[in-house]
Amino acid sequence: MDLLRIEEALRELAKYHCSDLTEQVTFLGDQEDIAVIGGFYDIYKASLAGYEGVVAVKLSVNAILEHVVNELRVVSKLEHSNILPCLGYIVTEPRGSASYDRVPWGQQIIGVVYPWINLNLRDYLKLRPKANRAHLCNQVIEGLTYLHDTGVIHGDLRGRTVMISEQGTVQITGFGGSILKDDPAGYGNGFQMAGRWAAPERLLPVGAEPTVKADVWSLGMETFTGDIPYPELSELNALSAVADGVIPARPNEFINLKTGYAEILWALLSICFQLVPGNRPDNALPPPQIEQMEHVTIGLSTTLPTIIDRLVDQGCLNITKQLIYGNESHKYSGALSDVYQARLLSGRLVAVKCLRALSNSESKPEKVFKRTARELYAWSVSTHPNVLELVGLAVFRDKLAMVAPWMPYGSLLAFIDANPDYDGCRLCTQIAEGLIYIHGLGMAHGDIKGDNVVVSNEGVAKITDFGSATMRRDFPVAFTATESISYSIRWAAPELFIDEGIRNNYETDVYALGMVKFSDTYDVQLLTMKFFQTILEALTGTVPYKDKADLTVIHTVVFRREHPSRPVDCISPQSTEGDALWNLLGRCWSYDPQLRPRVTEVCHFLSSITQGKLMA
Repeated sequence: MDLLRIEEALRELAKYHCSDLTEQVTFLGDQEDIAVIGGFYDIYKASLAGYEGVVAVKLSVNAILEHVVNELRVVSKLEHSNILPCLGYIVTEPRGSASYDRVPWGQQIIGVVYPWINLNLRDYLKLRPKANRAHLCNQVIEGLTYLHDTGVIHGDLRGRTVMISEQGTVQITGFGGSILKDDPAGYGNGFQMAGRWAAPERLLPVGAEPTVKADVWSLGMETFTGDIPYPELSELNALSAVADGVIPARPNEFINLKTGYAEILWALLSICFQLVPGNRPDNALPPPQIEQMEHVTIGLSTTLPTIIDRLVDQGCLNITKQLIYGNESHKYSGALSDVYQARLLSGRLVAVKCLRALSNSESKPEKVFKRTARELYAWSVSTHPNVLELVGLAVFRDKLAMVAPWMPYGSLLAFIDANPDYDGCRLCTQIAEGLIYIHGLGMAHGDIKGDNVVVSNEGVAKITDFGSATMRRDFPVAFTATESISYSIRWAAPELFIDEGIRNNYETDVYALGMVKFSDTYDVQLLTMKFFQTILEALTGTVPYKDKADLTVIHTVVFRREHPSRPVDCISPQSTEGDALWNLLGRCWSYDPQLRPRVTEVCHFLSSITQGKLMA
């Protein structure tokens, strides 16, 4: 290896438009100050003129210029948030490592310059064992997918070649053994790799070049176990196990994973660990499957700034700075919340909803924050024409608030009062369509009634108020147990009064869909999502059991098992469609939840009739 060899390497680098930073880089410390000692490279800290912060200079311990030139060839074409950017290269003499003893005296070598990042994935997880591993894994997938789409095969993916910035951003590095998909066959033979992480086909034949399928094998390692592959084996025995096609054993537990996802995760990893390369995915694991495993929890101890950050991470907009406060005269108070009329900087009129402390609580702000966050999250994942739009969250009068478009008709009954010629069947169909959508998300609304349905100026019914919503499946954000929240007696299914262990579900929503209430609430227990409004309320314009007090309603529903009386002034006894509708409502109010119809059946029927036919 002589000077000409260096000149050839530099001419090669010029083809890739790599920046020569030799005159701008100054090593920090003396010759022996190696920041990171590696098997293939040593890394030194340095400063770079005009660059804010420390940089890392990566020197090959074997001083094999082909490997360094290859790395620069690959990284010079990469630009992605999950790929560590290459700043350029320097020409320098070997430094203090004994690994450089084979380099002739006076021989120069080439170093690759990157931004300095303190922690790799393995070290980061040791310092932050409760880190969101699914989020980190998803970022690795994003980076690897970008590489493969760009035509780059990494070849050495492992914990030490994945760096984590101070902001928690994954940045893949370690491209010394990478190749391009269109490189000639055999180009990458003999390039570096860490055998413990390597796919079996890379060891036999020895030094086989990397492939996309081999990258996918390596992807399935380390992040969720907190340990290296084959941790019980020595390096030689681990290599032997890989060569023999022994897949890593399933760990006893996965770290910081939501309940019920261990089986799903192992199934996904097992796809990566297929011995036949062709049976592995063509690319990284689908990010949505990994995202679902993220374990983000909001509880009483979660601070307001953290709550906001977690909701924003899930797509909820923080519009605090866009909000112009309304005056006190535009305040509307309900049993559990206050709603203010306000404007955004754009001039848009909005409603700002702030929850109040429960009557049976100690009025701690933390409880209100958590309840608000829970409602915000349930609302934020619901986007449908028949669900009221959530504009975003805001800090309003020192409270976490929900912001929605201002609706002139604050409730279904208010719209009915102002529009006596309304089409009740059309409104009922729209409410049902909104409820079908909510149930399809895996949620139950928990408090379907007229007060929780608003109607737009165009006459479109929109479900609102997710304060009682129940998640019927795992969502990316989880909430610790919450104290009782009021629900509406007149619209509640009978089993909610009889069995305290019963929670709001799809069947209780269907019961409420046949009803819809107006105002009063009754503190019982934590309920979650009921999404439909009552057909009866929409058709009659009055609340269920309008002539009875709340306690009398409980006695009527639970003990006497009486249904509301047929409103003959809007559902004629002589109407065939009216008879069919009343029979359907009777099934909605069945005391056996399993006998209640599906919301889709209710919606289909409602869409086939008109209010005029009910009076025929």
